[in-house]
Amino acid sequence: MAVLDVEFLSLAIHGPFSEKDIANSSLKRLDTGRILDHLAWMLERGLIEQAGHRYAMTAESAAYLWDTDTPVWLRVLRLLDIIHLQAHQMSLYLGVQASPLQDALDVLRLGGLAIMYPIKKDNDIVRMYHITDEGRNRLDRPGVPNPVSANDIIDALIRDVSLLGVDKHTKESILSRLIAIQKLIKAGVICPESEPK
Repeated sequence: MAVLDVEFLSLAIHGPFSEKDIANSSLKRLDTGRILDHLAWMLERGLIEQAGHRYAMTAESAAYLWDTDTPVWLRVLRLLDIIHLQAHQMSLYLGVQASPLQDALDVLRLGGLAIMYPIKKDNDIVRMYHITDEGRNRLDRPGVPNPVSANDIIDALIRDVSLLGVDKHTKESILSRLIAIQKLIKAGVICPESEPK
């Protein structure tokens, strides 16, 4: 799936879209020929289907980014594999409210599957999100029930601490404690998750 596919398909989250919907969206930047060509290409690939004079998502395209049975973190990761976005843009594209979306982004960042970086845009600083190589590797492993494990989080913390601009003694102290926790988890001495209440 490509960036333009996502832009068109996001118009169909709440039902079929028309040429008027396209004209009222950011896709109006494209000329008519390019819009028609891309719609035809999406029809050919089975991403959309015609519903009279309107266009609807197929079940296949809906399942990839818009299936509500798919965890939000996985849908976000799939979207970031296609395009780098700000959080509010992801919310619009996926039709997910801000709070669960931010929770998913926090988990992905903690696990090193996504990163956030600031960029200057129109004299303002905005936060963009980007998938990491670890995130792409996770997408290649279907059936993984959780986005991150305790070890993933500790690995990310070790990476972050190693880059901190603190004195060597403090850095080594924090790293040694994190590595000790990681070894205890791997050895099964401590449980990576709290016991259910």
